Amino acid sequence: MDTRSKIVTIAEAAAALRSRGPAPAPRVAAGFFDPLLAVHARRLAAAAEGGKLIVVVADPENPILPQRARVELVAALDCVEYVVPACGAAEDALAQLGRRAALNQCEADARSAGEFVERVRGRQPALR
Repeated sequence: MDTRSKIVTIAEAAAALRSRGPAPAPRVAAGFFDPLLAVHARRLAAAAEGGKLIVVVADPENPILPQRARVELVAALDCVEYVVPACGAAEDALAQLGRRAALNQCEADARSAGEFVERVRGRQPALR
């Protein structure tokens, strides 16, 4: 399966939510996932609660990876039904979906990305 088919626009994700009728809607998560780490995968799986998620991927201030790469990585996770690349703040995309995030990783992602970069730099003498 080409998981890139899970990547949709905000309008397509909203339409998919509306078309479900009375069926339970998937939960929604948001974050930068820059880079996508094992802890993200575990948190997303837990947030899905055995179902599927719609994940909004926002852009941090100084991304390590381009948004498209992060979106494709998140789409490869089994617990993810759709991935929405956010144009702007994650909160704007969540509002357009009419949802509050079950899991909003944006603040935690900003901290973990900084820690990740420092760990990598600390292991590379030329980068110190």
